[in-house]
Amino acid sequence: MLRNFIYIFIIIFSGLITFSPSSSFSKELNSDFKLIKIIVPSEGEYYSFAGDLCSIINKNLKSNKIRCLVEAVESKDIAIERLKISSNELALLEIDQYLSLTAIDQNIKIVMNIYDNSFSFIVRDDSNISDFEDLLGKKIGINPKKIDSSFLNPDFLNLLSINSNNVNFIEVALKDQTKLLCDKEIDALLVFAPQPNSYQKNGFFLCNLSFLNIDQKIIDNISNSKNYFSSSVIKAGSYSNNPLDINSFGKKTMLVTSSRSDDELIYNLIKAILDEKANIIYLRDNFPGFSS
Repeated sequence: MLRNFIYIFIIIFSGLITFSPSSSFSKELNSDFKLIKIIVPSEGEYYSFAGDLCSIINKNLKSNKIRCLVEAVESKDIAIERLKISSNELALLEIDQYLSLTAIDQNIKIVMNIYDNSFSFIVRDDSNISDFEDLLGKKIGINPKKIDSSFLNPDFLNLLSINSNNVNFIEVALKDQTKLLCDKEIDALLVFAPQPNSYQKNGFFLCNLSFLNIDQKIIDNISNSKNYFSSSVIKAGSYSNNPLDINSFGKKTMLVTSSRSDDELIYNLIKAILDEKANIIYLRDNFPGFSS
């Protein structure tokens, strides 16, 4: 009798496997949604922005029919290489990187402008640094993953009236920057990021910090020499010790993809972001310079 029971159970179980709708249902469900990936470096504001963007897209998954994922890679160079060969993947590029890439690959196109990355120096209030000349002989912290090597080029520094032979750049991990500045291990920070941002905001609560205001003549000189730079402003009140507007300059950051990507998918992605006013308000509040 036990043998008959086992035999009947095997027949029923086999039937469930053969006729179970789960496999075909899963395929049908997956076919309803198109997957898109945003490929970004794992450190810094790009990862944060991409995560917020995917959250906005995925919250209306049923109506948008798009599932957005963020894939973290080691560097922006890897993201660019992926972009060259992929479809239905996006990356965040600064305008000069986009121009350089399109010069050799006509398949890259802009999905939307995102925000400005601003070039700025952050100093302690007790460091006696009030202009670029005061930086001479000082230890300036930089994050090599965030600072383009062209910023350290003597010709570029000359545009800022900084002699590269008289400053000491020190590599500092992003997470340690403001702590080392407040602990007086370094004298200033050179940052290139959207402003305001959470990394710098947290540091302004650790000790009294401020931004160096950049003279408008220097900004105009740089914009004329490097046409991908434009003026930017760190608004008064953006930080705890930021009572006045701070003049700076920066580059546009754009969301880009390949022409191999599905046009309808990209259109629906933009529509998913911009259809809701709340999405635009959120992005503008958290990523200054967001362009809709």
